[in-house]
Amino acid sequence: HEFARAFYYVILESEWLLEPTECEIELAQQLREDFNISDNTFGL
Repeated sequence: HEFARAFYYVILESEWLLEPTECEIELAQQLREDFNISDNTFGL
């Protein structure tokens, strides 16, 4: 669930619908970094 919310936030460039958890924030940062450097590993 947390990964899905982070993915939605980063990939769709939307606003958080609910206050994000610390885990969601970390996942979103990892996703954004991977997306920006085109590794496409999505933090995994």
